[in-house]
Amino acid sequence: MDHRDKRDATDAFIEHADLIRQHLATINAKLQERIDETRSPDWADVGDLAHVSSDLADIVAFVIGEDR
Repeated sequence: MDHRDKRDATDAFIEHADLIRQHLATINAKLQERIDETRSPDWADVGDLAHVSSDLADIVAFVIGEDR
């Protein structure tokens, strides 16, 4: 691997890390909006959050190297 390939990989790594941070910030902001706006949650609201929670659990398992 030459120096340029390593630099390209480093740049791509940093770019993806920044995107993950942006995604997490968006999730946190939208979750707070949802909490603030939902005064009387129904089962559809619960299902929406359960779906997101399940998907995030899969992502966390991948990140920490565990099977889910």
